[in-house]
Amino acid sequence: MESEKPRKLTGEEIEDILNVIPNIKSAANTVSIDNTKSMKVL
Repeated sequence: MESEKPRKLTGEEIEDILNVIPNIKSAANTVSIDNTKSMKVL
């Protein structure tokens, strides 16, 4: 088996990651707001 070399991300992959990050943050915020009384999500 070949040893895995770290490869550079393509522009498309970087864009995908940057597009996903705000979605994760907003989803986390929504969860923490919805569940403030029962549990805090940090």
